[in-house]
Amino acid sequence: MHKIENAVDILGEHITRVTTVAEWAELMGYSSADYFSKKVKTHYGCSPKEIYIQQKIKKIKECLRTSPDDIYYCIARELGFANDTALYKFVNRHTGMCIGSLKRESEKGV
Repeated sequence: MHKIENAVDILGEHITRVTTVAEWAELMGYSSADYFSKKVKTHYGCSPKEIYIQQKIKKIKECLRTSPDDIYYCIARELGFANDTALYKFVNRHTGMCIGSLKRESEKGV
């Protein structure tokens, strides 16, 4: 079992294949996603879902910045989304921005 202090780093390393809090908990060596969630909330002060979303957005920005010529479908598939539409919806739901705006923001290094 990994230390809870390393949870965000481990998620960041595996963000392309982790799609749920339960998968993250399992990756960390926890048999109970609920117990893992409580440990994360206590240690980090926010829910694992919030951390997951932050890390996913961070990775999307990184991909947009480092692979500006890739089509969105390729980035979506690399990050575990079914297609580019799912990527667009995720970005819009969690940032309030369209993917093009997020790309411009990431190119500025924001």
